[in-house]
Amino acid sequence: MISATCPPAKVSAKPVPASGPPRPIFCYGTLMAPQVYGTVMGKPQPIGRSAVLKGFRRVKVIDATYPAMFRVDHPSAEVRGVLVPVESHDDLRLLDAFETDDYERTTVTVTITNDNGQEVKTEADTYLWAAPESLLLPDEPWSYEDFLRDRMDEWMSNEEVFYGNTGTPPISVDHPHGEHIVLAAKELDRIRQERKAAADSSSGRH
Repeated sequence: MISATCPPAKVSAKPVPASGPPRPIFCYGTLMAPQVYGTVMGKPQPIGRSAVLKGFRRVKVIDATYPAMFRVDHPSAEVRGVLVPVESHDDLRLLDAFETDDYERTTVTVTITNDNGQEVKTEADTYLWAAPESLLLPDEPWSYEDFLRDRMDEWMSNEEVFYGNTGTPPISVDHPHGEHIVLAAKELDRIRQERKAAADSSSGRH
């Protein structure tokens, strides 16, 4: 029997004060695309900065459009992504819902190039794979360029991914974790609608 809800991402990230902003997120998969990030958050993606995470590997998930990332003990291993500011803890809640408990949000150290052209290290949160390794293709690297060229338009048009509506074709039929994705999308849309209603109420709109 399938649960009526999908748990958000597990969290082992360092705590931050509730009065301050969350740490930025190191995006390494579909969220690197502004169109995807904007659809998830219901607003444009903040301007990010290219970043590198050393000591990790990014691979394909079986029959999926999105990747997984995990630590590896190899000196040359690295993942290139985008460091994106997270504007509020409410935004972080949406990101956790989108990632689901297939992932664990943890704190890492990434390398960026600052405005003076110098490489500097900074802390960020990111989502590491926390589901069974049997769902991965560990010898097949995931490519952001391939995603943009071959998969993004189709994926963005499938409302199951972002809203939990029945897509065409439904990913829940063909994907080994499809029902999990649909439940997560329903929760994601519920949170977005809840946030919109709160914003409308505070502005006096009905």
